[in-house]
Amino acid sequence: KLLTPRKLEIMSAAPEVVIAALKQTPKGRLSYDSQWDECSSTEKLGLLQTLTSPPSHSPEALQYIAERARRLSLENDARRLPSGVFSKMAALGDSATLTSAPPLPHSTPSHMHTSTNATITTPMGNSLNVMTISMATTDGSVIGEITQELEECEQSLDDQLMVEVEQKVELYRHHFREQLERVREESKERYEHERRVRARRRELETARQQLKEMQQRQAIDKTMALLSERYQQHEEMMEAKLRTGEEQKMEMIRKIEERRRKSLQKLQEHCRELREELLELSRKFTATYRGCRYPHLLPKSTTGSYEMALAQLRSMQEALVVQEQSGQIQQVALLKAHLTGLLPLLAELSSAVEEAGQRGDREEREREELLRMAAQRLQEQQKQEQQKQQEQQVKQEKSQGAVDQSTAAQPPTASSSGATAASDSRAAKELGIPASMVPVYGQLQDNLSQTIAAYDSLTKDPQLKKYRFDLMKAVGTPINTISTQSGEHLINKITTLRKLLSGQSVEVTGRPLSINLHPQAKSYCCNLLAKKIVRQGEEQVASRTDTAFPIAAVAVGIWTEFPELGQLILAHLHSSCPVLVPFYIPKKEGMSTAEHLKLQGYKVSPDGTAESEDIFLKRMSGVTRLYAAIIQTPPLFPDKPHPHGLEHGWAWLARVLNLEPHPTLTATAIYDLLEVAGHALMKKYGRQFRKLLFTLCKEYIHKIEKVTPEHQRGPLARLTQFLEECVTSGRIPEPKGCLSAEFWRTRSHGAYIAVA
Repeated sequence: KLLTPRKLEIMSAAPEVVIAALKQTPKGRLSYDSQWDECSSTEKLGLLQTLTSPPSHSPEALQYIAERARRLSLENDARRLPSGVFSKMAALGDSATLTSAPPLPHSTPSHMHTSTNATITTPMGNSLNVMTISMATTDGSVIGEITQELEECEQSLDDQLMVEVEQKVELYRHHFREQLERVREESKERYEHERRVRARRRELETARQQLKEMQQRQAIDKTMALLSERYQQHEEMMEAKLRTGEEQKMEMIRKIEERRRKSLQKLQEHCRELREELLELSRKFTATYRGCRYPHLLPKSTTGSYEMALAQLRSMQEALVVQEQSGQIQQVALLKAHLTGLLPLLAELSSAVEEAGQRGDREEREREELLRMAAQRLQEQQKQEQQKQQEQQVKQEKSQGAVDQSTAAQPPTASSSGATAASDSRAAKELGIPASMVPVYGQLQDNLSQTIAAYDSLTKDPQLKKYRFDLMKAVGTPINTISTQSGEHLINKITTLRKLLSGQSVEVTGRPLSINLHPQAKSYCCNLLAKKIVRQGEEQVASRTDTAFPIAAVAVGIWTEFPELGQLILAHLHSSCPVLVPFYIPKKEGMSTAEHLKLQGYKVSPDGTAESEDIFLKRMSGVTRLYAAIIQTPPLFPDKPHPHGLEHGWAWLARVLNLEPHPTLTATAIYDLLEVAGHALMKKYGRQFRKLLFTLCKEYIHKIEKVTPEHQRGPLARLTQFLEECVTSGRIPEPKGCLSAEFWRTRSHGAYIAVA
């Protein structure tokens, strides 16, 4: 039992294994004998066998050795155990020795006993190795008792040790708690100490940082002061240099400016002299050319030379401005030399103007004589016609004068288009007006001239300037604000203008106004009103065709009450749009283009430039549409007849068909009148008007085509398309913007009124 399994394994192994195992032990690695390595394997095995074999002693010696070894082991263990345990173990050991140890014989055969190793474990965990010798089987009971006693002792020792261990553990726990509390207190003190140390360190670090920043600021301030001082020194030095440079520069500029001023002064003197010469020469050219009373008689070469001279003078003036700005005096000298070359052209122009004046005077005297003779013949013809009208019947089919008078009663037939040819006088042909319209046209124009002359003192009196201005506002404000807002709106306009012309007081800018304050005020207002109505046709109706009907309604509403206003409206219509006469003035020999265009109704500027064809046709279209709206607009009050009704539209168409057409104006006027008043004419004359349209479409259109260039056939195309649609459908559509009977009952706020 005392031999461990490892020792038994080693003892039963081969010698080679034992030697190898011993070499691995701490002591086996030591060299105790230098000759050990020199021994052979047989010698090493023999020596090992001798050393490991048990000694051959007597049993008594072996028992004593075992007892001695046990006591030594117990003593060694007792040093670490309490004294009570050792005494029990000693007592147990003594009793075991006494009971188990027989008397030692002197000799015992070697084959009767063996040696064993026993291991005893103490309660403290120490192992006690004891070598015992079993002598005989009868001695085993002693060892068993000893083992049992050892186990009991071991159990009691375990209990006692457990109590002592618990006491020590409790003592250690109490000691640990005290140590823990102390450690906690020390930790708190250490934490507080460290916190104070950290705070102190932070304060020191802050103070150190502030000290460092203060030192840096001081260094920066010192550096800045040094830099400022250096900068100030440098600035003073640079200012001194700049002053010196500026003084030198100003001196140089002064010298240059002085030279430039002298040169510019000299150039300006030359330019001023040349400009005065240019202006003087330009005035001479203009005065000479415009002083010509008959510019249309001037040769084309003279007019071209005049225009070329003016163009050269303008270009020279522009070049003079450029050269004056650039300061090139050499070019100014060239311009002056070129100016001298224009003087011969001025002499030629003066000579041509003088010749044209002489020729024009002769033609003017001849024309006056011709007009005087024509007027005499017309007066004689009128007397003869009056005598014939008293002797013959009222209606004459072949006389143009009779046709014109009969159009108000019944529509003429298609065969009446050439009835006026036989009665045209030579003077009427010269003027380009139908013979029947010569007295009418002359009477209207004479009436207009007499009306204008009647208020001449009113317009020239400076003390009546404010009064004239108030009259202009009283007339212009209602006309300029005409619209289709409501029937009540238009009635208010008509009423206001009627009151003004009848002498009643009207309000203008918060003050009462009456035409009774001056005897010529009525003539002035009538002419001004007629002129503004016609101007509305040129401007407003030309832009918006539907505005012709409210303007025409106002014109007819006042015309029925004041016939003299209607005569002035017709005179202004004929002056603004001669085609409404109808009036085509052919260009005569020696007549300038500007004069011819002005007689036809074109607006010509003072320099002789006429308006474009499109603008002219647009104005004529507006005036024609206004006239067509007037003749087809019924009077506001049914108890009074229309002062200038649809019969005048029929008569105008008949007169136009008897004249040679104008390339663009004839087609434009016919189209505008038919589009506005054609529906009313068709409604009134019916079948006779359809025949007139058929004749116009089949015969007169071809006449217009012959005289109209290809690039001016826009109005002709519109008229042709309109006539084809009317002939095909047998009707003419009602014009847009026509005022219905319901319109006159509307109020400004949407209600209805009753028209008396």
